Amino acid sequence: MRNWGQSTLKARNPEPIILLRADTDALPVQENTGAPYHSVHDGVMHACGHDMHITTLLAAVRLLADIRDHWTGTLIACFQPCEETGTGAQAMVDGGLYADPDKVPTPQFVFGGHISPELAGTVSLTHGTAYARSDSWKATFKGRGGHASRPEACIDPVVMAAFAITRLQTVVSRVVPSTSLGVLTVGEIHAGKKSNIIPNDAYITINMRADSDDLAGKMEAEMKNIIEAEVKASIPEYREIEDNPTPPNPEFERLLYAPLLENKEPTATDIASVFQSVFGEDFNGFASIVPSSEDFQVLALCNDKTKEIPYCYWRYGGTSLEKWEEAGGDVNLVPSNHSDNFLPQNDPEADNDPLKSGTKAMCAAALSKFNLVGLENIEISSTV
Repeated sequence: MRNWGQSTLKARNPEPIILLRADTDALPVQENTGAPYHSVHDGVMHACGHDMHITTLLAAVRLLADIRDHWTGTLIACFQPCEETGTGAQAMVDGGLYADPDKVPTPQFVFGGHISPELAGTVSLTHGTAYARSDSWKATFKGRGGHASRPEACIDPVVMAAFAITRLQTVVSRVVPSTSLGVLTVGEIHAGKKSNIIPNDAYITINMRADSDDLAGKMEAEMKNIIEAEVKASIPEYREIEDNPTPPNPEFERLLYAPLLENKEPTATDIASVFQSVFGEDFNGFASIVPSSEDFQVLALCNDKTKEIPYCYWRYGGTSLEKWEEAGGDVNLVPSNHSDNFLPQNDPEADNDPLKSGTKAMCAAALSKFNLVGLENIEISSTV
């Protein structure tokens, strides 16, 4: 939306240029919320709240359009797919998102937010590293299959995978410093089709989170060391091979990568000041890093990828006061993102409804950078 206001000097793209982003994809989870607006697709639901992101961005665009007499600039509403696979933002940039300024000009600021299981009505912002780096891998163990009654004639990849999974738990407890954030999760185990058959191979998928690129590299190296050592321990002829057996065993395949998300200065402090004005005591301006990951920040890459556009990303709570109090205020006891019971509050009449707080945050961030017209003496908090 290009808004020149009353200016007779019509630049191609009036500045400032602000991009507001919402991710749009769902997850392969069978919904169990019982909501009247539950997913109609079997085995698929908005378990991460992206439907709320879509709605808040639509609402923000509607509100900003309604008051367009009071600001000038260019608003880009970006509805981004494939965040869950970590590929959506990069695909949009690589596909020429900012290649044609007549269609989508390169923004000067990129803003967005994510709903969380925190108390509805609250908004949080982290200065510095806000979201962890994420790396996902598939590790395949290759054995020798056969009849379950003759394991001595086989090399069982299920046993390899089982021991490796147990040992992988030491990556966080013995490699990650106590002052750092690191998470390792084995999310999938696949092997065999029948109880009396030892399969030829088995594979697991591993997701790792780290608060720095250096730590991510150390965790990756230790993960591979553990799995490679387990294969060598299980296959006699491999014990004399120092590295790179042929064919590769184990075999590693990278599935996903999402970089660190860092709210840098001065943009982080600028937005925090605005949110403090808008949300008051419901705003936490110095929230801790969360181990979740994002690809939002990839949208802040310029066309030549050598310059980063200023950006800021925040969280807003979605758990109703009733559920929050039932959980004793413990965020770990309420359904969270990626759960089949994740259901943000939906009460348009409530002042603390996440649709309102999410929309307010979007509008406030944009208005803090747009040129305001006729609102010079009015606080942004009253505008939104």
